[in-house]
Amino acid sequence: MATTVVRYAADGPARWGVLRGDKITPVPGGFGTTGELVERTTTGELAALGGEMVDVNDLQLLSPVTRDQRFVCQGANYRQYTVESGMNPDDKTFNMIFTEANLVFKPAETLPELSAVRDFAAGDPLATGTPAGCALKVPSPAVVKLLGLLLAAKRWQPFGKSQAGRPYLQPGGVVEASIAGQDGRIDLGVRRNRVVDGGRS
Repeated sequence: MATTVVRYAADGPARWGVLRGDKITPVPGGFGTTGELVERTTTGELAALGGEMVDVNDLQLLSPVTRDQRFVCQGANYRQYTVESGMNPDDKTFNMIFTEANLVFKPAETLPELSAVRDFAAGDPLATGTPAGCALKVPSPAVVKLLGLLLAAKRWQPFGKSQAGRPYLQPGGVVEASIAGQDGRIDLGVRRNRVVDGGRS
């Protein structure tokens, strides 16, 4: 089973903890950055952590991306997403800079390529693309060409109209996103966001 690690604040400096349900078990010791946490703990130690627990609702959850980190994003890298977006995943000419089985560019291709142009440190996050199932649909290439002839202000009107006809997010809804490895060795936790009406102040 995956271990969910969070960074939080509660009347003092930021700390790290293991989230189980709505309770957090604080990780002993101080870790100023994600890199320090990764270098000085193991997933086994974190999974076995016991002791005092605090309610997640009594704390302020913080970003796990800390100082001295670089966030690298890779685009159009999930096969089904590229098909949904009107692209051919087999017609790949360059890597747009992990389940992993569905990636167009596997880690063995991506990591050496990225490492050739930059150094990475422990804790640097790598986003490897958008998986299938996102709500946004891209128009056909012919429609994209026609829209390119319009002024920018007019270009987005058909797009907005088409998206309004199939609403995906509604005020009051909750979006939960999580990143975890299938083997349970990596778990970046769950991020919850409530959808609000954009017209409200």
